[in-house]
Amino acid sequence: MQHLTPAGRHQRIAFAKASFVTTVAALLLISGMSPAAAQTTTAMGRRSGMGMGNGVTVRLLTARTGAVVAGDSVWIQVLWESRGGDAKDFKVTVKNPEPGWEIRYPENTGSYTSLMADATLSNGEIDFTAIHITVPYETPGSVTLGLTATYTSGRRSHTKDFTVRVPVTSFTGTDLAQVTTTVTADGAATWVDIGFLGKAPRLDDVQMTVDPPSGIVVAYPAGRTFTSLAHDARLEDGESDYAAFRLDVSGVAPGTYELPIQVTYAKDVTAGTWNGTVTLQVPTP
Repeated sequence: MQHLTPAGRHQRIAFAKASFVTTVAALLLISGMSPAAAQTTTAMGRRSGMGMGNGVTVRLLTARTGAVVAGDSVWIQVLWESRGGDAKDFKVTVKNPEPGWEIRYPENTGSYTSLMADATLSNGEIDFTAIHITVPYETPGSVTLGLTATYTSGRRSHTKDFTVRVPVTSFTGTDLAQVTTTVTADGAATWVDIGFLGKAPRLDDVQMTVDPPSGIVVAYPAGRTFTSLAHDARLEDGESDYAAFRLDVSGVAPGTYELPIQVTYAKDVTAGTWNGTVTLQVPTP
């Protein structure tokens, strides 16, 4: 049995709770097919959707995955069926991925993905493999992903190639949101944190600078000219992180001040900029 990352385990639980009929129907609906259309679609895609060896027929049941947002990193599931015998030591890899795509497999398999239950696709069994993909922001509306399945039946080894369509939608909206709007500092050395929430699928090389008013001195970690996020320099959709910097407010009177902040980042090869402000409260001693 393969062990997925937390995201993969969540998806496994979802599949385990669904019945056989519900699972297949849901996957067909995601791909734009009704269950009644499955037979027609399989026949149309027979050339790339079926592999035979030693009386064993391995079929790819997923003609199209659910839609992926350009720039996102997600797990996708691909459904398989065996007919005429058992396909043992079943492994799947991505063949010649598109330029810029990042492909990962479950942690315990490493260089390939296998089935949810075990490494054997028994006669008449339907099971799925999971693949983690990171999609570049400039990906067109739909991409064909090549898959290579290897397995054994009897004493023979078999290698079969398949294809699956991955619909890609464009991201629209604000790239990030500022969570922290007010900070308090007094004296010559106060560290403050500014929290952010990721909105875009993926922002890399995130850096923040502060433009303080006269009399307020800003210092960044490790003597740099900017600060970055605490966890790492990547901010993903739904992720919360913060950037820290040090304030010296000993040169200003107690009161309220506005600190302009600027966040720069990369969306693959495209540079992005976000501007905001944080309210600084300097209390009376």
